Amino acid sequence: MMAVLEIDAGNSRIKWRVLGLEEAQHQVQSVNVAVAAAKEAGTLPGLFRDKLAALVDGGIQNIRVANVRGKAFASELADACEQFFGAKPYFARIENHQNGISSSYSEPTSMGIDRWLAMQAVHALNKSAACIVDCGSAMTIDLLSAEGRHLGGFIVPGFLLMQSALHKGTADLPLPAEQSFALVPGMNTQEAIQNGSLNVLLALLERVRQHWAKDSEWYFCGGDASLLSTFIEWQHHLNADLVLDGLQHVCGAEVIS
Repeated sequence: MMAVLEIDAGNSRIKWRVLGLEEAQHQVQSVNVAVAAAKEAGTLPGLFRDKLAALVDGGIQNIRVANVRGKAFASELADACEQFFGAKPYFARIENHQNGISSSYSEPTSMGIDRWLAMQAVHALNKSAACIVDCGSAMTIDLLSAEGRHLGGFIVPGFLLMQSALHKGTADLPLPAEQSFALVPGMNTQEAIQNGSLNVLLALLERVRQHWAKDSEWYFCGGDASLLSTFIEWQHHLNADLVLDGLQHVCGAEVIS
């Protein structure tokens, strides 16, 4: 039976799932393989290569990829897919107009493909005005009209990047060893950093809601979506895998399920 391998190659982790096999195989798997700040680690991580090798006998003939890890990673991933599956991966790309969505960028391809795919997934689910929040290495916020017009967005450091910036840019501020967040003022430096980063992100989301997305449907995705969702007081949808869901809408291949 032919199967489809879908890959979401993000900055902090690589996620994948296989469609077309038993339902249990549709479960999303991931490995934490962060891209180094200088991007010298952009090539295919050995840990993920081993995971691909384990799928050799899975009948994979179609491979779809959302890649924000750079050209070196894409090249090595393509070589690995040829070696293991005898197939070339299709790398999702952005167009000015695609599946009813219009880009607001003068250079559409300069937008991260993960943001575009999340919008594609949401617009396919619901044609209402939407605000899509991707909580990964960076937190991205994108506004989408009911007609599918991208109305712009925001990008800020996510939880770990914000804390890492404080740690690297100062002499004494620690990088918290354990992640625990609350809305109250911190009673030690670690709590002050963690709770401060949480309140910064929530403040931006509240401002977006008040000024641009009060009547929008809200969607949260990404690795930290569940964490942030627990502090959101207004109605919203939680789908950690919108980027993977969006792949089927831009890759032009029939979904196998």
